[in-house]
Amino acid sequence: HLQTSAWASTKSVSGWEAMRLVMRRDDAVVGGVQILFRTLPVLGRVGYAPRGPVVQGLEPALTARLFLEFLDRVRREISAGAAAGESA
Repeated sequence: HLQTSAWASTKSVSGWEAMRLVMRRDDAVVGGVQILFRTLPVLGRVGYAPRGPVVQGLEPALTARLFLEFLDRVRREISAGAAAGESA
């Protein structure tokens, strides 16, 4: 349940913001990840993906693609936070 919108809503009360990546094949969802971000004193912008990413089946290429996109999004989010002065 840690990759659900309900969990993101629960965490938003304590300052976490959700970002979601969804991978589709044709019209079907085949993978995804929910990343929660928050700005913390001293550390600046941090993110985590509880129990994720989630990928349908055992497809190494799909898993690798999702993971690379996940890393890219996290780097961009943290860089944006640093540019906005959110890191110490």
